[in-house]
Amino acid sequence: MVDVLCVPPDRAADYWHAVKSLIRPALENSFTDFDMVGRAVCNGEMLLWLTWDGTRIYSATVTQLSVSNGKRFCTIVACGGSEMSRWIHLIDKIEQFARDEGCASIVIIGRPGWQKVMKKYKTKRMTLEKEF
Repeated sequence: MVDVLCVPPDRAADYWHAVKSLIRPALENSFTDFDMVGRAVCNGEMLLWLTWDGTRIYSATVTQLSVSNGKRFCTIVACGGSEMSRWIHLIDKIEQFARDEGCASIVIIGRPGWQKVMKKYKTKRMTLEKEF
């Protein structure tokens, strides 16, 4: 069974080297710099999430908590992997993390194709957002 886990920030650098190849394609042609994301993950400024079945990593996701206009939100900065049907439902656990952190919404920065997969999210300013 595939599950999702948030890598402890003090261990993120160890895992980053193993999963950065999953994140890099997600940031191609974006306004977000891959090297900046890598530094932020390794410094604990962004969180690294992995989906795995105990032996194999299927995906890696990077999130960041922010405040804008008095509202706290969680941004999914990048997500990449394989066999999406095995792990896409695990977004619920990242959404619950965001709620537990007091976020009003979760925002996805990504390619337009995510809109087809993330049916509960609305397009806003060319981002996908699901309000809680």
